[in-house]
Amino acid sequence: KDELIGFLRDAAQLSAQRSAHPPTDEDLPLTPNQAWYLNTFDPEEHGWANTLALTVPWQLNTDRLRATAEILLQEHDIFRLRFYRTLNGRWAQRMLPSVEARVGSHDMTELKEQERHGAVYEAARRLQMGLSIMEGPVMALALCEFGGAEQKLLVSVSKHVVDGYSLQFFIGELLRINYALTSDQQPALRPASTSYKDYLLKLDKYTCQPMFVARALSFWHNPSRLRTLAPLPMDMPRGRHTDVNSRRVSVVLDAALLQSLANYIKTYRGASF
Repeated sequence: KDELIGFLRDAAQLSAQRSAHPPTDEDLPLTPNQAWYLNTFDPEEHGWANTLALTVPWQLNTDRLRATAEILLQEHDIFRLRFYRTLNGRWAQRMLPSVEARVGSHDMTELKEQERHGAVYEAARRLQMGLSIMEGPVMALALCEFGGAEQKLLVSVSKHVVDGYSLQFFIGELLRINYALTSDQQPALRPASTSYKDYLLKLDKYTCQPMFVARALSFWHNPSRLRTLAPLPMDMPRGRHTDVNSRRVSVVLDAALLQSLANYIKTYRGASF
């Protein structure tokens, strides 16, 4: 609660700063979760991404994948968002006027079947490591060819752009566009109802209002919410949580477990993980 109240007080100070320096395309406000991330991790060293290897039930090629990615970039301005440091060291974000699609391919036809899994995993790892919320890209696609009709589509997208809850919709949109292009159809554009830039400005304007901050502080200062609770056990009670004292756990999911999640993509014409 103390940390949350501290965030709210910071918001009150931010409100005064914003009134003196209105946001621009080169200095867009951060959302609360973005501010937490940048205060906890270094985006130059640590990146969060969703990376998948998909089997798609129609033949893919790099040209159509590139056209698919370009349409997604056209529809959603969040792919043009980048973090940067201002001259005084403060974190901010900017909206670039345009970005290029990142699409690649890997010829694995000479690999033995038992070697393919490791090769696909390594290709996906390199694809993810190439993402950057500061320099870009924040989305990358790659096609793994095994000869004949056997293929794997690698998709990696920064969690700052597409989180885990939105991933199924992003994959669905990607496959919908690609299927239309494969069928020589013109895919219907589905731009966001509100641009991400407008969302950032409206959220900033709303949360920085003095009355919003006052109501929030009043809520969390309510005596019923300030009652003493037994603290959770900690190794360092007065320590600060950063990436330096964090641990990471990597897990490779079993193919059978991933197959059990197939109901999420039934509407995407049979694509499977």
